[in-house]
Amino acid sequence: MLIARGMKSNKLAAVARRPKIDTQIVDAIVETGEAQAIQDILGNKTAEISNNAFDQISDHAQTHEQMQHLMVSRDDLPIRRSCEFHVSSMAALWKP
Repeated sequence: MLIARGMKSNKLAAVARRPKIDTQIVDAIVETGEAQAIQDILGNKTAEISNNAFDQISDHAQTHEQMQHLMVSRDDLPIRRSCEFHVSSMAALWKP
């Protein structure tokens, strides 16, 4: 698969923006760790994101504020991941 072999960032982001990309493609893109492509997947409301991909995206989102906003705005965000994400965000904001 081209994604596994190292597609250039701009082409990877273009694939991430395509309508109705399936979980196999999404998983491959997320595994590259390319922040822009991951953000494009999150902004692509027709992308099918697996629970595993959401777990990996959550790890990346810890250091990318825009990714955090896109992630929590998804209708298909698993409730478990949503709760964990909100709790960790609240904990980061609260400093005694």
